Order: sequence, then structure tokens, then C-alpha cells
Amino acid sequence: MTFNARVEFPEPLPRRPYDVLITYIAYWANGFFGINDGSVTTFDLAQVTPDERGAFHFALPNFSKDAVTESYHRNALVRFAAVERDTGNLVCLLTPTNGLGKVPVHDLPIKSRYPAEVIFKPVSESPQNKIGGPKPEGTR
Repeated sequence: MTFNARVEFPEPLPRRPYDVLITYIAYWANGFFGINDGSVTTFDLAQVTPDERGAFHFALPNFSKDAVTESYHRNALVRFAAVERDTGNLVCLLTPTNGLGKVPVHDLPIKSRYPAEVIFKPVSESPQNKIGGPKPEGTR
């Protein structure tokens, strides 16, 4: 199916051009392969360049009709991330604002159809906004 979307940033991105990386996250794969404890299997579906309005489209497989995905109760999601075009470094994760993303998971659930245009905004807790490690004493 053709998936139409647009990225809306509250402020302009850094000066570097970005692409949108679309990744299928197969939470069902560990059960399928009999793995009790392991990494989640992911597949990059596409990397697309949004136009000047942030609009993009790509061919999204209809995973709701996939026998394996269905047999595992659609235990999969599609993740969208803005990445720097020249380095591939993560700019931020993107979450759909059309009522499709769920907190705490901001990814797109598997559905048989989506709105005519899905609007994405940056996830407020993107990795570049977090400071790793323990907080210094006396801070909240």
C-alpha cells in the first residue's frame, strides 16, 4: 500500500538535511525462532527524503495480511526516525499524531489501512535530548 506522511517539527532541524528511516520491528520473531532471550529482530523497509514541507511516501507492505504477523497477533510495529542524510546518525524518533501511536510506544501499529496522510512529530524524549548515566546528587 502507498503510505503518505508528513513530518512536522516545532522548530527547524539542524542545518543538515535529513531522511526518514522506516523500520519493521518484529517482536514476534523470538517466539517464531524459539529464542527465549535475545535482541528484537528488525528490518529496514525504506529510507526516504521528505520534500520541503516534510511530506514523503513509500510502498508499505500490508503486514495485516501477512500470515506470520497475523498468527502472532500483529506483535510488530513500524518505527519512523529522522536520520542525518550524510551520516545516518539519529536526529530523533518520530511518532504519529493521528491517534495511531501509543504511549509509551510511539511506533505505528500494524493496521490494514491508515489515514490518507499520517502526520509525525518528534518524540519528546529523543536520544539526543537525554543525558546518559546517573544523575548528579542533588538533582531531580
